[in-house]
Amino acid sequence: MEAHAIIEPEVVDAGTATAREDDPHALTVDHVRHAIEHEHFAVYSQPIQDLITGAVASEELLVRMQMPDGQLVAPVAFLSIAEENGLIADIDRMMVGKGIEAARRNRRVSVNLSAHTLTDRGIIQRVEGAVADGLNPRNLSFEISETSAGTDMDAAAILSMRLTQIGCDLAVDDFGVGYASLQFVKRLPVALIKVSREFVRDLPHSLDDYHVMGSIVDLARKLGRKTAAVGVEDGLTLELLRRLGVDYAQGFFIGEPHEIDLEVPREIEPAAAVD
Repeated sequence: MEAHAIIEPEVVDAGTATAREDDPHALTVDHVRHAIEHEHFAVYSQPIQDLITGAVASEELLVRMQMPDGQLVAPVAFLSIAEENGLIADIDRMMVGKGIEAARRNRRVSVNLSAHTLTDRGIIQRVEGAVADGLNPRNLSFEISETSAGTDMDAAAILSMRLTQIGCDLAVDDFGVGYASLQFVKRLPVALIKVSREFVRDLPHSLDDYHVMGSIVDLARKLGRKTAAVGVEDGLTLELLRRLGVDYAQGFFIGEPHEIDLEVPREIEPAAAVD
C-alpha cells in the first residue's frame, strides 16, 4: 500500500451521515462502516524490545483506517465511533485474522481486543482452528486493557483462560490507570503487565513515577509476571527502565510503527544505553 500521512481528524457526532463540508476529514459512522465493508484498513506494527538482549521480542499490531481520499486515520479518531455503533467487533475480528496470518509467518505478534470482543466465541474458535492447522500459539498473544476487562471481568476471565489453554499469552494493557489493577492481575492469567505511559513519560523527572514503576516490577516478579513499559521516547527513560528491571520496552525511541510487511522480518538495532 502506498504510504500516506496519518491524520487525526476531529471526531463528530457518530450519527451524522456525512462529514462537514469545511472539514473533509471529520469522521462519521458511515466512514467507519464503509471502511469495514471494503476492508479499507492498514495494519501497522511496532516492535517490543527485550531489555536484556536488545532483540525484538515481539510486535504489537496497530490499525489505521483509510479515508476515501487515501489519508490514514489514527485509531484514536475512529475506534470510539466503532464502539458506540457496534462495529468494533468487526475490526477486532479483522485484526485477529491479520495476527494469525503474521503468526503463521513465524512472527511473534500481539493483537488488542476490545471490551465488546470479550464474549465473542468466534475469536476463540478461529484461534483454535489455526492452532489445529499448525499455528504455533506462542507466536500469537493478546492484549486486553484494564478498562475493557473492567466492563465484564467474568467474560474477560473466561476468554483469557481459553486463550491461555490454547497456548497464547495474554497481556494487560494500560496497567495502573483503572480502579481494579490488582484484581485484574489476580483474576486473569496474564503473562505480561504493560504499564501505562502515565508512569513512563515523566520517569526521568519524577521520583514518584520511578518508585511506582519499581513497585509494579517488584509485584510482577513476585506474581511470576513479566513487565513492559510503553511510550518510551528517549534513552534516559530506557536506561532507568533497565535499572528497575523492566523486561520489555515499546515506544518511538525503540521503533516507530510501520505498515507491516509479512515478507520482510522486522528487525531493529538495540537501543544504546545512556552512560
